[in-house]
Order: sequence, then structure tokens, then C-alpha cells
Amino acid sequence: MSCRICLPGPITIALILIIGTGVIDSQLSYIQNRDLGYTRDQVVTIKDTRWLGDGAWTFAAQARKLAGVSGVTVSGNRPDQKVTFRGFLTDRSGRVTSTALLEDWTIDADYLPTLGMKLTAGRNFSPQFPTDSGCILINGTAARVLGYAHPLGSSLYTFGSEALRIIGVVKDFNTGSLRDPVDPVVFRLARNGNAVTLRLSTQDIPGTLKALRSRYEALANGHPFVYSFLDDDFSKLYIADERTGRLFTVFSLLAILIAAKGMFGLVAAAAEQRTKEIGVRRVLGARMIHLVWLLVKDYGLAIGLALLIVGAKTWQTSRVPLAQTLRQEGGLGIRGFS
Repeated sequence: MSCRICLPGPITIALILIIGTGVIDSQLSYIQNRDLGYTRDQVVTIKDTRWLGDGAWTFAAQARKLAGVSGVTVSGNRPDQKVTFRGFLTDRSGRVTSTALLEDWTIDADYLPTLGMKLTAGRNFSPQFPTDSGCILINGTAARVLGYAHPLGSSLYTFGSEALRIIGVVKDFNTGSLRDPVDPVVFRLARNGNAVTLRLSTQDIPGTLKALRSRYEALANGHPFVYSFLDDDFSKLYIADERTGRLFTVFSLLAILIAAKGMFGLVAAAAEQRTKEIGVRRVLGARMIHLVWLLVKDYGLAIGLALLIVGAKTWQTSRVPLAQTLRQEGGLGIRGFS
């Protein structure tokens, strides 16, 4: 009897680990396949190009001529990084109540098309409009923070009273990790050579990188050619989560082996205790399946209790949206089992 009472424990733990492994695997799949609001495949960033000075734009112009490059942008910000917030005013009064804290991004006119970002309203910056230097783009979250149902044509102001007219609204995208909510962003057209980002074609990427290195080193005065692919930078944000997933897989296998061994041991012990009964039933014509059921039915309640506990927790976990779970936990996890 005591063995049957103890049995739900290891079975419950084994089932929790198995389901937890499945939850973490689904979260990793969600991260890898989610639409971030920008395209990270075949996008490479040359970092710290500010050391080139005006050479950053010379390098970008040379890169555009390469057959393996389909887009180039020179900017101060990358979508895989968090950016410092800056205060903007919704009017010239300077009152605290008119202040909004928004991420301040400096980009050029090629930034959105190179990264595959979409506009939901208005237009992108364009070299055909010199007055765009006094204009801005905002994302959908910034429009909601500002309370603008129709933001096009509205203005934001810096604390120096510079008026910045909104000409476009960018579809929301995730900056940094999916653990973080979408931040409100202001895009300003400004000359900032912090990074050069390029979209490559799928043909001969090593050859294209070699050509980029050659052109960069001709301008860099010995400064190293440091680059990374945007999808790799994104994946690095979740290295710890991938390790967690592997650990859960290992522990799940161990738990299954331990639970199976324990179950086998209990059934074997029951069979030894009821050898005579089994022999008699066999002589009287009992089928093998009936004999097996005779041995395991006493443990059915324990197994059913374990399934009930895990089933309730699984239902609770499944009701929490996956993106919300990632933000609440600060990483992958099985919140419902805590």
C-alpha cells in the first residue's frame, strides 16, 4: 500500500519534465519563427564604423556597387540593440505633462528597405525631399503613447524647441529581446556612421564578405573589420534559454528511466507476491492481458492522480499567451508549473 501512495510523486515529476521540455521547445520555435517586424536573414552589420569618419559613407557607396549586395544603410542604431530614451514634447509649452520618453534612432533613407521594415501610414524619408531633415518617423507604439490616432502631420518638439513633423508610421518591431515589450521609437534622419548594415544576396556570401573586407581595410587605417550577421546576434540573446532546453531534455530522459524502472520494480514485486494466484488463474484459462491487468490495476489510481495533477497544470499554462510568458519570466520557462 505504501508503494502505491508514493508512486504519484516520481510519475508526476517525470510528466512535468516531459511537458516542460515540450513547452520550452515550442518557445524556442516561436522565437526562431516569429515575425519581428524586420528581416534578419542575410543581413550583416559592420560595427564601429564611426572610426572611419566620412569614410563610412564612402565604404557604403562602394558596397552598393557589389553584385552580392542588395541594400546598404548607414545608421546609428541596430534593431537587435536597446536604445537610450529621450524626452520629446507634444507642444512648445515645455510642461511635464506634455513630455514623452521615446527611443531616439538616427537613420538614413535606406534603413527601412534594407531591414525590410514596413510603413503602416505615410512615407519613408527620401533624398528628393530636402526638408525631411526636419521630419521624423514613429512606430505604432509611439503613436499610442503620444495619444495620436492620426499622427501624420502632427509635430514633436525637442527641448530646444525644434519642431519635428511626423511623415510616416512604421509597423511595430521588437528591439532587443522578445522578453521586452515593444518600445516607442522616433526615427530621425541624421548623419550617424556608427554602423553600416548590408543585405546580401544568397550567392557567394564568402566572396562578397571578402570584397567588403578589402574595401573596408583600404579606408580603415588599420582598424579591424568587425562584422556579424543579424540572425546570429539575435540568437545570442537566447543562448541561456537553449541551454535550459537541453538540460530539461536530459533530466526528462533520466526521469522517464527512473519512473519506468520504479514501475517495473513494483509490478515485479507484485508478481512475486501473487505467484500462486497467477499460476492458478493461468491454469484456469486466464488470458495474459488479464493477468497483466491484475498486476497493474492497483497502481491505476496513483497514475491517474499524477495525470490529473499534471493535466491541471498544463491547462493553466496553455492559457497564458507565449509572448506574455516570455516577458513575465525574463526567459524561457514553464510558469504554470511554479
